[in-house]
Amino acid sequence: NQISGNIGAAGLSVVDSTGLTVTSTGIHSQAGNVRLIAASGNMVLNGSIDANGSGNIVLAASTGNFVNNVGANALTTDSGTWMVYSSSPLLNTDNNLAPQFKVYNANLTSSLPIGTAGQSGYIYTIAPFINVALVSSNATEIRKTYDRNTNATIVAGNYDTTNGTITGDIVTLNNPTSGIYEDKWAATGGKRVTVGNLSIANAVNGNIAVYGYQLANTTVSANIGIIDKANLTVVGMVALDKVYD
Repeated sequence: NQISGNIGAAGLSVVDSTGLTVTSTGIHSQAGNVRLIAASGNMVLNGSIDANGSGNIVLAASTGNFVNNVGANALTTDSGTWMVYSSSPLLNTDNNLAPQFKVYNANLTSSLPIGTAGQSGYIYTIAPFINVALVSSNATEIRKTYDRNTNATIVAGNYDTTNGTITGDIVTLNNPTSGIYEDKWAATGGKRVTVGNLSIANAVNGNIAVYGYQLANTTVSANIGIIDKANLTVVGMVALDKVYD
């Protein structure tokens, strides 16, 4: 169904059983809130929506996608905020409408993170999981000299969190600095190293805060450790001299 119009201080609230399309005329609110819910189908903007004063804008394609055919200024507010609910950023057409936050694994009935208060953003029902991998390079070798224990030193560069991220998001872990070798013995490479107690510290997309990522694994292992042989130092040996006989 299509919708447009000029709205007074009472605002506008529409719930449609199918998709909703804002026509090229757009929706202009003098002060009230604009709330458009498409129970199924897409939320399509062919015209802009603006809410003056303290008015807020809420758009929801509960099981569908958000299609912005207007551009970066499709949604504007004075002192209010806008929020767009949909299924996945991979299926949306944002068309440069820039948010201040993104939240995954949430819907219209969800409580949003405290950090989103007073900001505009996108909320998605998709629930992404990160499959953390333990990696090593010349700059981030997990390596030590034999010291009779299985302790391994881990750095931030040893954690790969790219598997499972969406559209340029960067997920940072709590980055534990200690791991465990499978045994204490020296080996030139391929020793199994394990790190546990992983958690997500934060996620961003440029300067946009991102919420809702989850870890598929809180423990990670890989055969990338090296333990070099220690030099053997012999002490206490004394030469016994005599005259040749």
